[in-house]
Amino acid sequence: GLERASTPEAIPGCWLELQCRLTRGCRRGLLLLGPADQGPYTPVAAWPESGSPPGPLLHLAEQALTRRTGVSVAPSEGGPGQPVPLDRSLVAEPVFLSGALHGAVVLEVSPRPAAELDALRQQLRLGFGWLASLAERGRVESAARVKSRLETVLDLVAAALEHERFQWAATSFATELATALGCDRVSVG
Repeated sequence: GLERASTPEAIPGCWLELQCRLTRGCRRGLLLLGPADQGPYTPVAAWPESGSPPGPLLHLAEQALTRRTGVSVAPSEGGPGQPVPLDRSLVAEPVFLSGALHGAVVLEVSPRPAAELDALRQQLRLGFGWLASLAERGRVESAARVKSRLETVLDLVAAALEHERFQWAATSFATELATALGCDRVSVG
């Protein structure tokens, strides 16, 4: 679930898994992401996590990206050049965050009427808010880690610069480094 989304890289996979588990009869899912409004949009998460993305899912995701609107295929319809067996439906929705196209999500689900597929596409759109929140949380946490590291570096440099003589500066630097990183020994060469 989302509790595993501890790094920005894990967020798309956790989000897709949650969407698939919340969707009745979901068999497979695929999430493509890329640079906003320019692409290329490539698969970043698949559910279940096995093998390469199935062609029909990629094909429908590409249609949603090209059309910039949701696309669904009910069992009786089939897609252009993509016959769909009677045992599944496909639904794809472009991922818009803050008005910009970031990718597409596509699900393979048990067969259902077109009206239910439209409702599923709406459910996916509502889930984009979670995806945006998680991504923002990941960016904030990543920025906080970078800030903390930079503060440590500045503290170490400041400790060294407090002394005019190299030996005292190196000793102060090594002591501060050992304290900051919890080291038993630090050597400066």
